[in-house]
Parts: sequence; structure tokens; C-alpha cells
Amino acid sequence: MDGARHDGVGRGNGGCVVVGTLDALDRRIVGALQVDGRLTWDRIAEVLDEPAGVVARRGQRLLGGGTVQVIGVPAPEAGTVVALHCGPG
Repeated sequence: MDGARHDGVGRGNGGCVVVGTLDALDRRIVGALQVDGRLTWDRIAEVLDEPAGVVARRGQRLLGGGTVQVIGVPAPEAGTVVALHCGPG
């Protein structure tokens, strides 16, 4: 993949564990989901200035293949935290 990078296993600010290779767009989509795991593909596409169909396909591939998981966990101040867990795809 052009611009691909092997991330190994790493933990992002939102608790996202990534294993494997993600290209620049995949990483940007994961970043948007780390900010708000409930964003629509259309909204993510708008924020990233990318075509909605491309973002939806890529995002669904990341989620459907198990590379990325969006889960809810208690936040410190309210007893709940939202975290993304990403795994091999």
C-alpha cells in the first residue's frame, strides 16, 4: 500500500490497540473514531475531506475485519470511558 506503515502493536490516546499495517487514510479514520466512536461515516468523511463512500468502505472493512473495535467503558468522572480496541485484520 502506498504510504502504508506497520504499526506493530501500539496504544493510541483513545485506548486503540492496532496490530498490522494501516495506510494513512486508515489511521485518520481510526483517529476520528478515537475522538468519537459514534460518528457517522458521512461526518468522518466531511472532517477528513475524503469521499464518503471511500471512508464508509474503509471504516466498515476495519470494523468488520476486527482490526478496529469500538467499545464503551466507564469514564473516570462519570464512571464510564469510551475506548477503541483494534486488532489484527
